[in-house]
Amino acid sequence: MSFSQWWDDQRDPMEAGTVQLGCSHVICRNPFLVWARFLFVVIGLPVLWYFVAPHVPLPTWQAWTLVVGVTFIYVALSYLINPKPDEAGLMVDHYTNVGSDIWNRGLIYFALILGPGRFVAEAGLDMLILFQTRRAERALAEAEADEDWEPA
Repeated sequence: MSFSQWWDDQRDPMEAGTVQLGCSHVICRNPFLVWARFLFVVIGLPVLWYFVAPHVPLPTWQAWTLVVGVTFIYVALSYLINPKPDEAGLMVDHYTNVGSDIWNRGLIYFALILGPGRFVAEAGLDMLILFQTRRAERALAEAEADEDWEPA
């Protein structure tokens, strides 16, 4: 990077993406999609573990424990860290704003790396929410069937 590029980037920076920490999850309301995603994860993860665990140079039970543990840590971090690149100038190479270009490209790569873990986490959370809503609907139906129940 030349001095003029650095100076221009310091003087007039472009919009750059951000990294959001915490949970931002849009709940899937379609039960078919919730079940399809969950079954894909429940079948896909053990298959992935089956192919990865034998290549870990540890005894079998330790290798499986390490692989599963690292997977759960990756899924948790993927859910809690949400990179959001600036989408306005992604297709343009801004040679005068090298810093923001590098930051946005880094956020894109970071989002691609964390994307599968976020998918797994959201599939599990959607399934939990689906079970909770079904249980709440069943409890409400039982309460309405009860003769002494009065709505608040």
